[in-house]
Amino acid sequence: MLRKLAVVVAALAATVAFAPAANATSQAVPTKATAVLAPEVAVSANEAAATCADGLLCFWQHKDYEGKKGSVEGNNTHWSRFGQSACPDGNWNDCASSAMNRGTSCDVRLYEHHSYSGDVEKIERGGNRKNLKDDDFNDKASSNRWC
Repeated sequence: MLRKLAVVVAALAATVAFAPAANATSQAVPTKATAVLAPEVAVSANEAAATCADGLLCFWQHKDYEGKKGSVEGNNTHWSRFGQSACPDGNWNDCASSAMNRGTSCDVRLYEHHSYSGDVEKIERGGNRKNLKDDDFNDKASSNRWC
């Protein structure tokens, strides 16, 4: 009996020792779960440019140069040839949400459909689009052509 009483007293002492003080503020303690739920910080155009080599058209899965990154050089008739498992169809066709033209001499045009057809989004040499949704071109690029 005395042993049971000692266990109960020890449990109560531990509860009181770890309870917050009456005047403590009720701030959440950061955990892995809250870190995952925190909003991501957008990458600047300068930071994105540092990851995109000269001569390339680079594009990202999400706005603000976030998510998976892809890149192409030259003219490309169908982005479905470029695999990306993070995209809904497993390739870059209709998956880019931000883009950057690091070409050295030309503007680049993104086309809504393969073989350079449909609506066009022109990105001037050295230009970028941090959110293709602003131009109603989010997840629409299917081919690209330079100059």
